[in-house]
Amino acid sequence: MCDFYVIIKLMGILDIDYDNLVVNKFLIVDRMGFQIDNFYKYPNLVAALFHKHKNKSRTAESNYPGKLLFMSDVEDVIGRTLFCEHLDELKNILAENGGDHSKFVQGEKHDNGNFSLYHEDVRSEKNQESCLLPIGQKFDPICNPHTDPHPETGTDMIYTSTICCLSKECHGGTGIYYNKHLKTYTGLTNYETVKGVFPKLKTSHDRPSEELDSIVESHIKDIVSKGSPRQSHEGCMNDTDEHFELLHFFPMKFNRMIVFDGDMLHSMYAKDKSFFDTHERLTMNYFMSARKPQEHQPDYNTEQCVLEKLVRDVAQRRPYVNTFLKLFLKIDVRRDAPQTKDIFKK
Repeated sequence: MCDFYVIIKLMGILDIDYDNLVVNKFLIVDRMGFQIDNFYKYPNLVAALFHKHKNKSRTAESNYPGKLLFMSDVEDVIGRTLFCEHLDELKNILAENGGDHSKFVQGEKHDNGNFSLYHEDVRSEKNQESCLLPIGQKFDPICNPHTDPHPETGTDMIYTSTICCLSKECHGGTGIYYNKHLKTYTGLTNYETVKGVFPKLKTSHDRPSEELDSIVESHIKDIVSKGSPRQSHEGCMNDTDEHFELLHFFPMKFNRMIVFDGDMLHSMYAKDKSFFDTHERLTMNYFMSARKPQEHQPDYNTEQCVLEKLVRDVAQRRPYVNTFLKLFLKIDVRRDAPQTKDIFKK
């Protein structure tokens, strides 16, 4: 075992600097956010772990251009048990400072973490083109806010997300946003956003399935377009503009951990993206499984069951719609929905 790993074992790489913690709490609309300064006891050692294993990192396939190194990639150094104990410590810190500890799902298998190194030129092509976007419009995750959807689709589960800066020279930070077009700050991952198609379907229930499919697809395309209206030439997300209102700004600072609900629209905030041409933006990100606040949990009434059945039927006939629903809308497709035609005739 080399000296680097001996040091890690002796010092405790994920140790929290309890003696110097500074915790601030913020109300963002109706959710709590936290800013914890001096989080890690040995932040340089945490950053060194990424660089030691950088060859294992992979291109981000979701919302963030650059490289990701997952905790599972360094499990020989930081075991799963140690990592979960560390997350429990963080949850306790939040609870001691006014957070709701009861919302967390203990022992959740989906709790995870990763290093993230921003790099504009390292992008996945998966998110660039979409047949659900207008012709000529591309999805650019740096120019539009996103959410961190939980892998358990169709439940009341969300991630409580954290970002800790491990770069000593910093610029910008993280913004929480409100979408003015969709009138939501929780993005595309809620039923409220998609249910507007229901009145259109209710007046068209006796049309051929192809026409119903087109109505649903057109509605979803409208959501996608309004959810990601900004294009690459408009630059990084930062202050309020005609599409999004900045609800809260977390300035980036070395060894500062920020905490917020991952179903809230958020994005890297930067006014000078060229700063990262010569400076590193390395963060450690955690994702802790939690329950949505009661007022944001879905109300599964008859109308919603019917809509979900309709949308499921469309998704089966048009696979690209199904892909979008799974990745972004997280619709709970219930098999026991009432017969569509019977409900519409009421």
